[in-house]
Amino acid sequence: MEEAVAPENIAKQATSEIQSRFDGRNNIAFYGTKENKSNLKEECEKLDKECINDILTEIGIHAHGDDIKNLKRFGKKGLTKTIENKDGTREDVEVPRVIIGTFTEEAKIRIMKNAHQLSSSKSDYYRTIGIKHDMTKEIRQRDKDLKKEAAKDLTEKETEKFVHVVRGIPWERRIVQERKCGGVGALILQELIEKGH
Repeated sequence: MEEAVAPENIAKQATSEIQSRFDGRNNIAFYGTKENKSNLKEECEKLDKECINDILTEIGIHAHGDDIKNLKRFGKKGLTKTIENKDGTREDVEVPRVIIGTFTEEAKIRIMKNAHQLSSSKSDYYRTIGIKHDMTKEIRQRDKDLKKEAAKDLTEKETEKFVHVVRGIPWERRIVQERKCGGVGALILQELIEKGH
């Protein structure tokens, strides 16, 4: 038998979720960015800002002084992962912590519209960087569940002309049916699906 949840706790949880959405609505998460080894906070912050400005320039966005409200690294420092090199050898590399940036609403819209351009960058470095909406834990789980459902729809209801993908802003994501593209368009669509755009 399930335990009853007090109405005030339900209200508190709902209020907390709405506040989290509101607080993070103009946040963007940047994955795979180079991380400075310095222990000087000011130096690290300066280099992170330069790093984000370089990424924005790469996708054709020129940020003005007020566009970037705040930048902060999150996560545990010093984590590593094993990668396989082109010659087949394996090595452990450090995983840079994610940068969460808070932007003006207009700047965020421009950045998210152009984020997909990183996947076709001429630079190996920029192609490994991910730009995503900063989502709460609950929204991330809902997004994951929707992608599973879209994948199920894709296999069970697949037609020759359509694919099922997850679209929309983080707190209003939904599964939509889109017309399949051929050739390069299909590859770009697949990359967008995998990156969650």
